[in-house]
Amino acid sequence: MGVQLVSVEGTQVKIEITIDLSRSMLTSEENIQKSLNEAGNMATGEALKYLDTDGSQIEIAGERMYCKAKQNKSYQTPYGKVEVKRHVYQKGGGGKTYCPMDREARIIIASTPFLAKQVSSKLAYGSGYLGAVAVALYPKDLGSQKRWLKESCHQLKHEEGAADLLYQQMLELCQSQKHSKGIKEKLEAAVTYFGNHRHQMNYAFYQQQCYPIGSGVTEAACQTVIKQRLCCSGMRWKETGAAVVLSLRTLVLTPTRWSQFWNKLNQYGFPTLSSL
Repeated sequence: MGVQLVSVEGTQVKIEITIDLSRSMLTSEENIQKSLNEAGNMATGEALKYLDTDGSQIEIAGERMYCKAKQNKSYQTPYGKVEVKRHVYQKGGGGKTYCPMDREARIIIASTPFLAKQVSSKLAYGSGYLGAVAVALYPKDLGSQKRWLKESCHQLKHEEGAADLLYQQMLELCQSQKHSKGIKEKLEAAVTYFGNHRHQMNYAFYQQQCYPIGSGVTEAACQTVIKQRLCCSGMRWKETGAAVVLSLRTLVLTPTRWSQFWNKLNQYGFPTLSSL
């Protein structure tokens, strides 16, 4: 049983999978799943590399940035963890680093978009930061980390005021001097995120009102409604023109709305310039 990368040519990745079958169907299914996850990891790694730069200097908001080095990073995917060595940039005078590949791939902390979409109903953004808190609380106990994260996500999703309580816990943890530099940085990022967004994290109330609380719906709409229509080769848009086209596109993509639109026009007519 094994997975082998055969070739990478342009936008195509060819992977060879060998799976051991067993007289036990359960064992065969486990082998299939393991091999498919390995292939998914391998393909995801190549997909991320495809979105990376070649190391040439880039310009952001009028400022030039230069490749500092290629650094390893672990990404969480639907198939498991994958390590990718990608270009990291910095201004000539130093300062904060920037990774174009993470931006192009729409990485959420360390999660790929499809993984984030899969777990969006579990509050992907908030739980990602809560993961850093779990590590700070139990740096050497993975089991306790998972239990605390599961309980905290449940509280955040179902209990009023949970975001404020978690935020206070984070603030208290930040006062500790026992954390490593890496843990402290991630904990501070979690504090910043919750500090800025906890007023928008009343998920228990939102669910009572039947509001969507995950990012999956919005991300899918951005891809289907906007990107597939406005980002074709050679297209350039001004805000007014894009707004008109997207209004029509939402009518077309929403079941029954296109026919309702024309029925209304047939009933009331189209407004003339003199009536506007």
